[in-house]
Amino acid sequence: MQRDESLPEVPTCDELGYKGFDVATVLGLQSSAGVAPEVVAKLQSAVAKVLREPEIAARLKTLGIHLAENGTAAYTKFMQDDLERYTKVVDEFHLRITQ
Repeated sequence: MQRDESLPEVPTCDELGYKGFDVATVLGLQSSAGVAPEVVAKLQSAVAKVLREPEIAARLKTLGIHLAENGTAAYTKFMQDDLERYTKVVDEFHLRITQ
C-alpha cells in the first residue's frame, strides 16, 4: 500500500499497524449476462475515452478517484475476490440482516 497522492500526510493502514487491511471502492459498469463481447468492448472503449478527457480526468483526480484500465477480466476477478472475502467475514461473525 502507498499513500494517496492527494492526501500525502495521511498514513496508510499498514503504517498504522493494521497489516493486510484492504478496502477499496471500485466503480464499474455491469450488465446482465449474455451481452455480446463486442458490445462490452465497445462500451468499455467509449467509457475509457470519456474518462481520459482532460477536464474529466482532472475532476476525477480532485475527487481522489484513480483510474485503472484493467479491463473486463480484471474487474470480474476483483468482484469475485471481494465477494469471497466479505462472505468469509459475514460467516465468521455470523452477520445477518434483521428487521
